[in-house]
Amino acid sequence: MSHSTTHKIIWAASAALMLAGMMRAFSDQFDQKRDAIFAVCRSDAQKAGGAAAVKKANPTPEVTLCKCVRITPGGTGDVVVRGTFRPGTKFLFESDKVQVLKEALVPVPGKKEAEYRATVKAAPVTLPEFIGIQSFEPQLCRGISCPAVYIGGKYEWNFTGDNGWKIQLRETSEPGCNEGGASAEYHAEFFKGGEPKAFEAATVKVSCHQGECSGEIEEGQGAAAQGQKMLSAMQNVSQSERAQSDKRVKEIQAQMEAEQKKMANFASLSQAEQQKIITRLGELGKQLADAMTPKGVAEAQKAAEQNKSEFGCHYMDFHLNGTGLAGVMRCGEKVGNHGELNLQGTSKFVG
Repeated sequence: MSHSTTHKIIWAASAALMLAGMMRAFSDQFDQKRDAIFAVCRSDAQKAGGAAAVKKANPTPEVTLCKCVRITPGGTGDVVVRGTFRPGTKFLFESDKVQVLKEALVPVPGKKEAEYRATVKAAPVTLPEFIGIQSFEPQLCRGISCPAVYIGGKYEWNFTGDNGWKIQLRETSEPGCNEGGASAEYHAEFFKGGEPKAFEAATVKVSCHQGECSGEIEEGQGAAAQGQKMLSAMQNVSQSERAQSDKRVKEIQAQMEAEQKKMANFASLSQAEQQKIITRLGELGKQLADAMTPKGVAEAQKAAEQNKSEFGCHYMDFHLNGTGLAGVMRCGEKVGNHGELNLQGTSKFVG
């Protein structure tokens, strides 16, 4: 291995460790800030005669407006929260991915309200993120939490499965800023090997939080087409096919009745005779189901079952893994390792 290659590997490993350390530090910083505010509240409440006395003198704060702002990664925006906040109320964003550049709590003229205004800068995150804001009332730390910032925009995600599949996700619908935790919609295309044309496409609803995303994969275009084909086959059965089906159903039902009569003295039969009747009734039951199913419907059902086993993808989750993405997709039995497909991917912000 060359010196240059070794250096690149060491640098990549160091970067991954540094990122993990930063994420822990971010979490620790939020916890430390919150704990410090609570400590001040407890001290101030004791100085004011105790929490009970303070509660009696002050109504519970209420929010009348929470203006959430959409910010692209690395960008800035203004957050506004209005409510019955007493002077001295503290505000804390629920993630250090938001940096407060300036903030102020000012009275609303003519009303018993105050307005918190903050200009914030978003971190250059790789995945979208909803971030709430918490208020802490003086002496009691009672307060509210509401969605304040959505860091995001349009993303492109490209994955490679350990079976060679390529999966491309392109965002088509972004959640509203006030819909904290809501999912965005992505158009997904699935490719086999080096084939240029996608063999399947579907809508995926993805929600992300703290560097982890989960996606619900809706019915694929192939499965939807097969369902429509099955419905069409059921609606277009010819009269001659119906007549043949009815005739065959009556024949099988007669044979089933004959077998059922043999069961009148079932307990007196030998084990071998009992098993023979049960086996025969099972065979006739399958024949009856086949006779009642039109040929076109049966073919569509078979195709649908094949699609379910060879695709049938319904869920995926992924997370940050160094500078890329890693995750799992759950599909039909014949995909990957008994329906589980490991993913490696990249994320690209496009606006």
